[in-house]
Amino acid sequence: MGTPERRDSDRLHSRLYADYRIQGTGEKVQSVTRNISGSGLCCSTQDSLPLGSVVDVKIYFPVREEPVACRAEVMWNRRRENQVHSPNSFESGFRFMDLDPQEQVFVERHVTLDVPWEK
Repeated sequence: MGTPERRDSDRLHSRLYADYRIQGTGEKVQSVTRNISGSGLCCSTQDSLPLGSVVDVKIYFPVREEPVACRAEVMWNRRRENQVHSPNSFESGFRFMDLDPQEQVFVERHVTLDVPWEK
C-alpha cells in the first residue's frame, strides 16, 4: 500500500518547456515539465538534485511571451524507468516558494482549463 500524496492543488500532466538553475551556480539547465500545479511542478532533470536546494525556475507557456519565473525548492528526486542512458534520466519535484499571486492564478487556470498547446 502506497503513501497518499500530500498535495494542496490539482495537477495537470503537461509538457511545457522550462529551465532551472540551482542558486549559487551559473549553470542553466533546459528541461520539460512532466506535470504542473499551482504549488509546484515535476520536470525531467539531468541528475538527482540536492534535496532542499533552491532553484530559479522559468516555465514557458505557449499562450504568452514571457515565462513564469520564481524560486522553488527541490522536494524529491527519482530515476525515470527505462531512461538510464538518457540525458534527462531523473525527475525532480519542485515546490514554488515565491510565485507572484497573479502568476499563481495564471498557473492554476492553466491546470484547471487544460489550455491547449496551440494559441
